[in-house]
Amino acid sequence: MVALSYKRALAIIGFIALTIFFAVMLYLLFFRQPTTPITNEITGGPAGRLPPIGTGRPGTGPTGGPGGLPIGEEIEKEKPSKEANGGLTEITPIISTLTDAPTTDGQTVLYYQPTDGLFYRITPEGQVNKLSEQVFYNVSQVTWSPNRSAAVLEYPDGSNIVYNFQTKSQVTLPKHWEEFSFSPDGNQLAFKSMGIDRDSRWLAVSNASGGDNEAIEPLGDNAKTVTVTWSPNRQIVALQREVTGTDKQEIFFIGLQGENFRSMTVPGLGLRSQWTPDGRSLLYSVSSPANDYKPMLWIAGASGENIGANRHSLGLNTWADKCAFTDAANVICAVPQELPAGAGLTPGIAATIPDNLYSVNLNTGEKKLLAIPSTNITAENVMVTSDKKWIFLKEALTGNLYKVALP
Repeated sequence: MVALSYKRALAIIGFIALTIFFAVMLYLLFFRQPTTPITNEITGGPAGRLPPIGTGRPGTGPTGGPGGLPIGEEIEKEKPSKEANGGLTEITPIISTLTDAPTTDGQTVLYYQPTDGLFYRITPEGQVNKLSEQVFYNVSQVTWSPNRSAAVLEYPDGSNIVYNFQTKSQVTLPKHWEEFSFSPDGNQLAFKSMGIDRDSRWLAVSNASGGDNEAIEPLGDNAKTVTVTWSPNRQIVALQREVTGTDKQEIFFIGLQGENFRSMTVPGLGLRSQWTPDGRSLLYSVSSPANDYKPMLWIAGASGENIGANRHSLGLNTWADKCAFTDAANVICAVPQELPAGAGLTPGIAATIPDNLYSVNLNTGEKKLLAIPSTNITAENVMVTSDKKWIFLKEALTGNLYKVALP
């Protein structure tokens, strides 16, 4: 009885051991995952280096980071071109401080610096010189003469002076004169003489020192509809606009001798304009329901019997005062990268939208992208040197000056 119990116990133990053996073998054969040795070498390149850019693909395992790139790597960014060639283009600050009223004499940029009240000249290479030692604090408006030798300076209290940077002399003008424009030769001024009584408000001209005054047209209660702007061919001294519908205006051309020039109808509101260098045409922008009240650039004849002739849209949503002429037939414009509806009537909503640069041939209407600035800027002034080598821009938010090289 004892021997039988002993044998039975051994048999049971042997069965259990055999069962465990077969269970282990089944696990090793069918269920265990293969392992690889742990190593510090990253595959795909020499030891100690990252795999080459572009070896990662979306969904390929632990090496794939966001966008499918290997973790810790970046896409190589497009390098901006040194010159404006239609793509991303290098834009370089030449003055990193607040400037005002920048203009070009064809080679350099002249500007007013409100922080110290001085006028300066800067070359494309960045060399800065004072135009004068005379300090002018709190100037609110600067109107340059065509050859940049003089300027009318207006102050918040209504005071006005003409300062000549060549002779270092100045002349005081009456306080009730405003909105000045120099004649093409710089020897005369056109302006609004705004007397207290409506009958004493006139469009007038004088010599560059404020003498020899001559009234041209009565303004009455219409002064706000008149823009003083002397044409380069001397025919026109001002434009008057009259709204004639919900989406159009009639523009009247005012000459020195009371000439009866024909008027011109423009398809929109919010007129801004510039004369072409020869004075024969007017570059202007208006906004209408047809383009969601975004500013649209137009060109039209504006001299003698040619007024209003060949009017056509240039197909760019920007303002005329964001453009600069390289000659009578070509212009370079800062064009917002996008514009919300209504920007033509309320420009402030576009104050932070960056600009690209376009060139436009006014004869053919051909336009092309010149540059996408490497730094986002919203241009307030666009200037081109006479040798067509540089574009200068004032950034609207900071007042800094930038330059872009032309090919």
